[in-house]
Amino acid sequence: STLSRMILLETRRKNLLLKVSNEQLEDMIDSTFTLLRLGEKQQFQEEFNSEDYIRELFLVAIKIFKNFDKAACYLRGDEFVNFIEGYEYDIEFLNNFQFRIEGFDWERQTPMHVIESNKMVKQSLEDRYSKFKERVPELKETIKFCIFLKEDKVGGMSFDIIKGSSKKFTKLDYENIKSFQRIMNSFYQTRYLIARNNSLRDEIVLSLIRTLELYDQYTGGHSEEVANLSLLIAKRMKLNETDQYNVFWAGIVHDIGKVGIPSEILNKPDRLSLEEYDFIKKHPTFGYDILKRSEDLSEIADLVKHHHEWWNGSGYPDGLKEKQIPLGSRIIGVADAVSSMATKRPYTQINTSHEILKELKLYKGIQFSPPETDEMIKFIEEGLLDKFYLEKNS
Repeated sequence: STLSRMILLETRRKNLLLKVSNEQLEDMIDSTFTLLRLGEKQQFQEEFNSEDYIRELFLVAIKIFKNFDKAACYLRGDEFVNFIEGYEYDIEFLNNFQFRIEGFDWERQTPMHVIESNKMVKQSLEDRYSKFKERVPELKETIKFCIFLKEDKVGGMSFDIIKGSSKKFTKLDYENIKSFQRIMNSFYQTRYLIARNNSLRDEIVLSLIRTLELYDQYTGGHSEEVANLSLLIAKRMKLNETDQYNVFWAGIVHDIGKVGIPSEILNKPDRLSLEEYDFIKKHPTFGYDILKRSEDLSEIADLVKHHHEWWNGSGYPDGLKEKQIPLGSRIIGVADAVSSMATKRPYTQINTSHEILKELKLYKGIQFSPPETDEMIKFIEEGLLDKFYLEKNS
């Protein structure tokens, strides 16, 4: 009957709408996860490819936004715009026209909606425009916006509607694109703040250590020396990046607990008494107590606390032995000893690489952990310790 057919057609229409709606929902969920993944890539990867990154953003954008005829993404070059990816555009063709960067707004915090955007293209290309429009239809409207990628890299996207098209940008289109831009640039801002925060924290720590080294006149530059030697050994042992980072910074602050030791003991020109030496031995614990108060530095507190433990258990402060001692502490312990032997101190002279090797071999398995010591021995035998000090003192 007619009624049955009407019900069937309406059911099919609703099923089709439901299918489209479900596909749009799946697209949105997929796009959201993709954006989060890209945000993490930008924030936490030291090196990431700007071209690949903006291309991936663009592919997400053209899935989210439907109301346009043509679109492109690009990067700011030194003189010309570098088009990376397009939708209904021939990217090679666009790049051949060498659009100058001056024709694009690279600082704008909100999207630019341009009516009669063809005038903008004509103004940018001047006498080359007639050749350009042989391949590209005239544009009616454009929404374009910039994306901040790195300190020296800015990109952008352009969504275009051609003349004669039934489409037109709505206020909702503009607001959606504006939200997309804000999210993309928030990734950059987060990365920038993380970098600035890390840089500021690093400078504060280094300033504190350098101040300490003025306080302890015998250890000028020693902490950075230990940190760099520790990092070199950690790399040779193929520790992961996080462990390398922790070893380096634990090396930087390994003597921070000396701020709790009176300067007259630290800088005493004569031999220390037993009581004074016992007091000096508290500096790893003092350092641990200082570092544990900082959320950023608490991970390396244990490494600092145990860098004077001995492999045979006769070190301090806790008498740990063998693999009870954290790996980072064992590396720093070897690097600390090498740095001390290579530097003039009260009652000691600068040791040659040959003399340092003899000490390391003598105390391997007693004071020093064998695997880390073997790596330091190879490092010295390859002539790299001499090279290290030559570069440091040049």
